[in-house]
Amino acid sequence: MFRPNYFNRTIASVTETGKHCLEHVTQTNAEGCGEGMQRGEMASRLREISARSSSANRRVHMSNTVADVLWEMLRQAGVTRCYGIVGDALNPVIAALHHNAKIEFIHVRHEEYGVFAAVAEASLTGNPVAVCGTAGPGVAHLINGLMDARKERAPIIAIAADVDTSLMDTSALQELNPYKFFDAASLYTGRIVNPEQARSVISTAILTAVMDRGPAVISLPGDIAAALAPADSYVLTLPAPPLYRPSDADLDTLAGMINDAGNVTIFGGDGCRDAR
Repeated sequence: MFRPNYFNRTIASVTETGKHCLEHVTQTNAEGCGEGMQRGEMASRLREISARSSSANRRVHMSNTVADVLWEMLRQAGVTRCYGIVGDALNPVIAALHHNAKIEFIHVRHEEYGVFAAVAEASLTGNPVAVCGTAGPGVAHLINGLMDARKERAPIIAIAADVDTSLMDTSALQELNPYKFFDAASLYTGRIVNPEQARSVISTAILTAVMDRGPAVISLPGDIAAALAPADSYVLTLPAPPLYRPSDADLDTLAGMINDAGNVTIFGGDGCRDAR
């Protein structure tokens, strides 16, 4: 059985031993390291061993799961917090979050508390915020907050844990159809049933939430979250926010009305939030 932790420790030991022996070679004569072997040849071989060990060590740590890719792309989108509760199908997702020190996990007592807190933060800061719930009731508790996010135009990315792909469409416990369930609340709902989909679904969800200003849902089965992601580029590029302004003719008309009025009162709605 392959044991990654044991393998990593072995590589680290070999690498460290090679370094110490290399230092010893450079400070002693050829006879001290082996009869008949020249100092330069020994040093070259030890450098080669050290380089191979370091390369193998890097390859072990570069294996990313779908959940690792998810958090990295969210980080690139500007997400700094995720609200939710740990449990069941969501465990691989939360385990991967520990590898990404840039995103803080806020544990709440109820998923609904978490999603409303996420909506408030996104509304106040304008930055996207993540929220998560486990399969079944945990996902169901997100719906009210996501409806609020749609009304408030808050950029929320909801990670909805799902049953394993082998249980889909079998009426399994806690199984639900994410497309039907989130239809009224989400601007986009994507379900990842194959690691090959990860890049496309995650990027679409993030871009929808950020550019269209509203909630997007990523339905992620536990077995897919723990699966290795394909070797691909997961760099997320966000376009600059578009600028909306009235036409020059409308601005001239409004300016004329204000200039001709004696007393002026302006009732500014949500559309004036970012006006300067």
